[in-house]
Amino acid sequence: MGQSNRRQCSVRVVVLGHSGFLGEQILLRLREAGVNAEGVSSAQCDLLDREQVEEYFSGVTSRFQVVFCSARTRQKSQSFDSMTQNIKMVQNFLHAVPRQQLDAVVYLSSVDVYGAHPKVPISENTTPRPHNSYAIGKLCGEYLLSLPALEDCPAAILRLPGVYGAGDQALSVVGRLFRQMSRDGRVKIVGDGRVRRDFLEVSNLCSVVRRVLEKPFTGTLNIVTGQSVSVLELVHMLSAAARLSPAIEFVDADSQQVGDLVFDATKMRSRFPDLQLIPLQHGIAKYISTSTLMEDMDRHG
Repeated sequence: MGQSNRRQCSVRVVVLGHSGFLGEQILLRLREAGVNAEGVSSAQCDLLDREQVEEYFSGVTSRFQVVFCSARTRQKSQSFDSMTQNIKMVQNFLHAVPRQQLDAVVYLSSVDVYGAHPKVPISENTTPRPHNSYAIGKLCGEYLLSLPALEDCPAAILRLPGVYGAGDQALSVVGRLFRQMSRDGRVKIVGDGRVRRDFLEVSNLCSVVRRVLEKPFTGTLNIVTGQSVSVLELVHMLSAAARLSPAIEFVDADSQQVGDLVFDATKMRSRFPDLQLIPLQHGIAKYISTSTLMEDMDRHG
């Protein structure tokens, strides 16, 4: 691709963790927008191996920006080891990255840092009270990136809710519920289903990341729609969109169940006044239309 096809800012963007759901989608959308973006997976550079990280960044000769997607996700593990690994990845990055060439960092964190029962509505001023190892690891990553090690390099912390969309392998809440109802004809809901959540379609996140890279800043943003719905409402929306009538099984909640996560999105809207987020109902319709589960149902229907 020639220089004429790049965006005006010629800074190369490195997407760490591009083999995961979020990293893959962010890299794809950046390239579609003409950004000179490069994906780096653990197979190419294991962020847990300091020598590999040093070797990778020693080959970077131009100025660049980083989107930090790498993580041991909570879906795969909530262990102490995973927490320390998430922290170590950030430490190794900060140790090896050539600061004189680094123009900006975008770090994907999680709204889990606010804890199990935060006072709502949640804003960026809400005090973090992480309640599990994954959330502690993410908050430590935020703190590390806030240290003077990056000097004058802007570091944006994006705290994410439940992100869903094409390519999530049914690991999102939206995807998991849709898979249950389409394959099993039933869904399991923990508790009474009235707990509220904010769900973000992945293309919305990609739009935000691109805007941050275009105008870097230092600070924290909750990347949310500001429109939380209950899990039971989500099931009904999925059922209506897919034209399914699943049985609903309510499972007793344990003492660790998280409460409502309802957000004040004022700060995000103020920073990105022109950002048009896909409403949940439209996002669900888009998700179902691109899901292979519907194709399977049609073949076996």
